[in-house]
Amino acid sequence: MPVSADPRGSGAVLASLLRPQSRLEGGSVRAFLDAGGAIEGASTEGAALDAAIMLATRADRLGYAFAAGYVAAGRALAALTRVALPAGSRVSLAATEEGGAHPRAIHTTFDGHTLDGTKLWTTLALEATHLLVIARAGERDGRPRLVALLLPAERDGLELEEMPAPPFCPEIRHAKLSLRGVRVEPHELLPVDGFADVLRPFRTLEDVCVISTAVAWLCATGLRLGMPRELAARAASIVLGLREIGALAPSDPATHVALGGAIELATAFVQDVGGAWPCEPADERDRFERDRGLLQIASRVRKQRLDKAWAELSGDAR
Repeated sequence: MPVSADPRGSGAVLASLLRPQSRLEGGSVRAFLDAGGAIEGASTEGAALDAAIMLATRADRLGYAFAAGYVAAGRALAALTRVALPAGSRVSLAATEEGGAHPRAIHTTFDGHTLDGTKLWTTLALEATHLLVIARAGERDGRPRLVALLLPAERDGLELEEMPAPPFCPEIRHAKLSLRGVRVEPHELLPVDGFADVLRPFRTLEDVCVISTAVAWLCATGLRLGMPRELAARAASIVLGLREIGALAPSDPATHVALGGAIELATAFVQDVGGAWPCEPADERDRFERDRGLLQIASRVRKQRLDKAWAELSGDAR
């Protein structure tokens, strides 16, 4: 299971959501994540998600909560693929290219020994210790054959360049990744399918983890700012539900339907929080209004995933 929902951890998660937490203010994403080293050091995938949720309740902004969820998603993916990550490692997925992250848009090549190509908008790559690179290695049945390679971020021939800040959560840095004859050791080629075992499930795992941490942050922030307690109760239910969904197979259509329902609940919750946000402190309100668009990214892809899941469950998939 990718992210097990340990019932013994539920109490600790609820306590972090509903009891006052000391905040980790300012600094940087790297400093914030270093303060939450329990994510990388967690012994199970579920513990990594729980650590990310608890860290998110101490964040002073949505971007930091997102970062905690993204790191937890990387740990979950490693467990799903049975990849043993180096101790304390922090992984960034490098998939997107000029035409997107669809298999046919991936032109970075792996010839069995070296990598060549360019990746764009690689999230938290500048804070990562390792990069999980998706590359093309020929074709299979007329379609691109994708592989996954786990490389240290400081490998010769691998260059990272910070890309322009997005309009929301500018603290979350993205990088352009240039690969020029990058040497790949045999053990760095993972024994998985780059699309079926990495790209497709990661989208689900990322949604579970990032939405969990975003809602957790809003719950803790709302209680601190004196918003209605009913909102916090809703947040607690959404987070616990997402933890349970995370224990399901990420490629199962039933998982996608349940996740779609949870996302709808979270979306309504975010809207209601926005309506209840007090005018002061103005800097926090302004930052929330700036950053809330982050949660709408990939909404079209999510809808397509949900429609496909319903079609499969009803026997209409083609």
